[in-house]
Amino acid sequence: DTIFEVGSVSKVFTSILVGYAQAQGKLELTGPASRYWPELKGSSFDRVSVVELATYTPGGLPLQFPDAVSAEKDLVGYFRVWKPEYAAGTKRQYSNPSIGLAGYVAARSLGRPFVELMEREVLPKLGLKDTHIRVPEKRMVDYAWGYNGEGKAVRVTPGVLDAEAYGVKTTAKELASFVER
Repeated sequence: DTIFEVGSVSKVFTSILVGYAQAQGKLELTGPASRYWPELKGSSFDRVSVVELATYTPGGLPLQFPDAVSAEKDLVGYFRVWKPEYAAGTKRQYSNPSIGLAGYVAARSLGRPFVELMEREVLPKLGLKDTHIRVPEKRMVDYAWGYNGEGKAVRVTPGVLDAEAYGVKTTAKELASFVER
């Protein structure tokens, strides 16, 4: 019954949401990210497709956001000034901001917040009843703690696009059932 953080395995579920939005006819995978987040129009994201974000090939987004990007309000400013190091689609570079933005624009294309879509649409349709982005209060007693280098009990660090990049929490039983399918 222990709920634990699956970290970057969460990216699989984010990609499922991207596919779900595409299957609903709301998201064009080859369309530019700025189509789904108009505040990005006129930026490099006019030339970066959703599929390039989802496959870590937008042109060199970093592994993590810089420290200056600590809240959702900072996202537009960061993405508007970001410049690719190389042409989109030419080089793969693992990146939480890349997959995070893919999930974010997929949710925007469906007109609902990412967490709501995951918890009310995607996870239930996958038969995952005890898999969460936000662990319900009644299940917090079963939510495992990890430990940092100093031996202090910790849980996932909140951050921008954390739900999209590394926010899924589940039980071993549910994760195994998902993998077996």
